[in-house]
Amino acid sequence: DTQVAAARKAEGTKFKKYIDDNKLVGVGQPDGLFYTITKPGTGDKPAANDTAVVFYVAKYTNGKVFETNVKEVAQKNNNYNPGLPYKAIRVPVGAKKVIPGWDEGLMLMNKGSKATFVIPSKLAYGEQGFQIIPPFTPLVFDIEMVDIVHPNPNAPKPTAPVLKPSVQVKPAH
Repeated sequence: DTQVAAARKAEGTKFKKYIDDNKLVGVGQPDGLFYTITKPGTGDKPAANDTAVVFYVAKYTNGKVFETNVKEVAQKNNNYNPGLPYKAIRVPVGAKKVIPGWDEGLMLMNKGSKATFVIPSKLAYGEQGFQIIPPFTPLVFDIEMVDIVHPNPNAPKPTAPVLKPSVQVKPAH
Protein backbone atom coordinates (compact mmCIF):
# COMPACT_ATOMS: atom_id res chain seq x y z
CA ASP A 1 0.00 0.00 0.00
CA THR A 2 1.57 3.28 -1.12
CA GLN A 3 -0.17 5.34 1.59
CA VAL A 4 1.33 3.16 4.33
CA ALA A 5 4.76 3.32 2.67
CA ALA A 6 4.49 7.12 2.47
CA ALA A 7 3.44 7.29 6.14
CA ARG A 8 6.39 5.10 7.13
CA LYS A 9 8.77 7.31 5.14
CA ALA A 10 7.31 10.58 6.53
CA GLU A 11 7.30 9.51 10.19
CA GLY A 12 10.90 10.49 11.00
CA THR A 13 10.47 13.88 9.33
CA LYS A 14 7.24 14.62 11.23
CA PHE A 15 8.87 13.57 14.49
CA LYS A 16 11.96 15.77 14.04
CA LYS A 17 9.96 18.72 12.63
CA TYR A 18 7.67 18.79 15.69
CA ILE A 19 10.67 18.90 18.06
CA ASP A 20 12.42 21.59 15.97
CA ASP A 21 9.32 23.73 15.33
CA ASN A 22 8.43 23.73 19.03
CA LYS A 23 12.06 24.29 20.07
CA LEU A 24 11.83 21.34 22.45
CA VAL A 25 14.97 20.66 24.43
CA GLY A 26 14.93 17.26 25.99
CA VAL A 27 16.29 13.75 25.98
CA GLY A 28 16.05 11.20 23.22
CA GLN A 29 15.96 7.67 24.61
CA PRO A 30 17.74 4.85 22.73
CA ASP A 31 14.39 3.33 21.66
CA GLY A 32 13.20 6.61 20.13
CA LEU A 33 11.08 8.16 22.89
CA PHE A 34 11.83 11.89 23.17
CA TYR A 35 10.82 13.66 26.35
CA THR A 36 11.22 17.02 27.96
CA ILE A 37 10.27 17.93 31.52
CA THR A 38 8.37 21.20 31.18
CA LYS A 39 7.78 21.65 34.92
CA PRO A 40 9.87 19.81 37.51
CA GLY A 41 8.12 17.91 40.29
CA THR A 42 9.36 16.48 43.56
CA GLY A 43 9.93 13.11 45.13
CA ASP A 44 10.30 9.67 43.68
CA LYS A 45 9.39 8.56 40.20
CA PRO A 46 6.87 5.76 39.79
CA ALA A 47 8.14 2.23 39.48
CA ALA A 48 6.50 -0.76 37.84
CA ASN A 49 3.30 -1.70 39.71
CA ASP A 50 2.73 1.86 40.93
CA THR A 51 -0.27 3.80 39.64
CA ALA A 52 0.29 7.17 37.97
CA VAL A 53 -2.54 9.68 38.30
CA VAL A 54 -2.33 11.94 35.25
CA PHE A 55 -3.88 14.63 33.13
CA TYR A 56 -2.95 14.38 29.46
CA VAL A 57 -3.37 16.04 26.09
CA ALA A 58 -2.82 13.79 23.05
CA LYS A 59 -1.86 15.45 19.77
CA TYR A 60 -0.64 14.65 16.32
CA THR A 61 2.64 16.26 15.26
CA ASN A 62 0.63 18.90 13.37
CA GLY A 63 -0.61 20.09 16.79
CA LYS A 64 -4.19 18.82 16.38
CA VAL A 65 -5.53 17.54 19.71
CA PHE A 66 -7.33 14.22 19.31
CA GLU A 67 -7.93 13.29 22.95
CA THR A 68 -7.60 14.84 26.40
CA ASN A 69 -8.95 14.60 29.93
CA VAL A 70 -8.44 18.35 30.49
CA LYS A 71 -11.84 20.06 30.10
CA GLU A 72 -10.48 23.49 29.06
CA VAL A 73 -8.26 21.96 26.37
CA ALA A 74 -11.15 19.89 25.00
CA GLN A 75 -13.41 22.96 24.87
CA LYS A 76 -10.72 25.07 23.19
CA ASN A 77 -10.06 22.38 20.57
CA ASN A 78 -13.72 21.67 19.76
CA ASN A 79 -13.62 18.08 20.97
CA TYR A 80 -15.41 18.55 24.29
CA ASN A 81 -17.74 15.69 25.21
CA PRO A 82 -20.14 16.62 28.05
CA GLY A 83 -20.51 12.91 28.85
CA LEU A 84 -16.88 12.58 29.96
CA PRO A 85 -15.78 13.27 33.55
CA TYR A 86 -12.59 15.27 32.69
CA LYS A 87 -10.63 14.19 35.71
CA ALA A 88 -7.18 12.71 36.17
CA ILE A 89 -6.93 9.09 35.07
CA ARG A 90 -5.19 6.28 36.93
CA VAL A 91 -2.63 4.44 34.84
CA PRO A 92 -0.90 1.25 36.00
CA VAL A 93 2.81 1.84 35.37
CA GLY A 94 4.91 -0.79 33.65
CA ALA A 95 1.96 -3.15 33.29
CA LYS A 96 1.64 -2.98 29.49
CA LYS A 97 -1.89 -1.56 29.84
CA VAL A 98 -0.95 1.57 27.86
CA ILE A 99 1.29 2.20 24.86
CA PRO A 100 5.00 1.44 25.49
CA GLY A 101 5.91 5.13 25.18
CA TRP A 102 3.69 5.87 28.19
CA ASP A 103 4.95 2.91 30.23
CA GLU A 104 8.49 4.18 29.72
CA GLY A 105 7.81 7.91 29.90
CA LEU A 106 5.74 7.86 33.09
CA MET A 107 8.69 6.30 34.94
CA LEU A 108 10.74 9.40 34.02
CA MET A 109 8.37 11.81 35.81
CA ASN A 110 7.87 12.57 39.47
CA LYS A 111 4.85 13.90 41.35
CA GLY A 112 3.81 17.39 40.28
CA SER A 113 5.92 17.34 37.13
CA LYS A 114 4.75 18.10 33.63
CA ALA A 115 6.38 16.66 30.53
CA THR A 116 5.99 16.45 26.80
CA PHE A 117 6.56 13.06 25.19
CA VAL A 118 7.11 12.75 21.45
CA ILE A 119 6.53 9.07 20.81
CA PRO A 120 7.48 7.24 17.63
CA SER A 121 4.84 4.89 16.23
CA LYS A 122 6.84 1.81 17.27
CA LEU A 123 6.21 2.86 20.91
CA ALA A 124 2.59 3.82 20.15
CA TYR A 125 0.23 2.20 17.63
CA GLY A 126 2.81 1.06 15.09
CA GLU A 127 2.11 -0.03 11.57
CA GLN A 128 -1.51 -0.95 12.35
CA GLY A 129 -2.59 2.40 13.78
CA PHE A 130 -5.64 2.45 16.06
CA GLN A 131 -9.12 3.87 15.38
CA ILE A 132 -8.43 7.53 14.48
CA ILE A 133 -4.63 7.10 14.54
CA PRO A 134 -3.19 6.20 11.14
CA PRO A 135 -0.34 3.68 10.73
CA PHE A 136 3.21 4.97 11.38
CA THR A 137 1.98 8.04 13.26
CA PRO A 138 4.24 9.63 15.86
CA LEU A 139 2.24 11.11 18.74
CA VAL A 140 2.75 13.97 21.17
CA PHE A 141 1.51 13.86 24.75
CA ASP A 142 1.57 16.66 27.30
CA ILE A 143 1.32 14.92 30.66
CA GLU A 144 0.94 16.17 34.21
CA MET A 145 1.77 13.70 37.00
CA VAL A 146 -0.80 14.63 39.64
CA ASP A 147 0.02 11.79 42.01
CA ILE A 148 1.77 8.46 42.34
CA VAL A 149 -0.01 5.69 44.21
CA HIS A 150 2.19 2.88 45.53
CA PRO A 151 0.72 -0.58 46.03
CA ASN A 152 -0.47 -1.16 49.58
CA PRO A 153 2.27 -3.15 51.31
CA ASN A 154 -0.33 -4.49 53.75
CA ALA A 155 -2.63 -5.80 51.04
CA PRO A 156 -3.10 -9.55 51.29
CA LYS A 157 -0.69 -11.35 48.99
CA PRO A 158 -2.12 -14.05 46.77
CA THR A 159 -1.08 -17.40 48.18
CA ALA A 160 -0.81 -20.71 46.44
CA PRO A 161 -3.54 -23.05 47.61
CA VAL A 162 -2.41 -25.84 49.88
CA LEU A 163 -3.41 -29.08 48.23
CA LYS A 164 -4.63 -31.70 50.66
CA PRO A 165 -5.24 -35.07 49.11
CA SER A 166 -8.74 -36.22 49.85
CA VAL A 167 -7.72 -39.86 50.03
CA GLN A 168 -4.98 -40.96 52.39
CA VAL A 169 -2.80 -43.53 50.74
CA LYS A 170 -1.13 -45.94 53.12
CA PRO A 171 2.39 -46.90 52.12
CA ALA A 172 2.69 -50.47 50.93
CA HIS A 173 4.85 -52.78 53.16
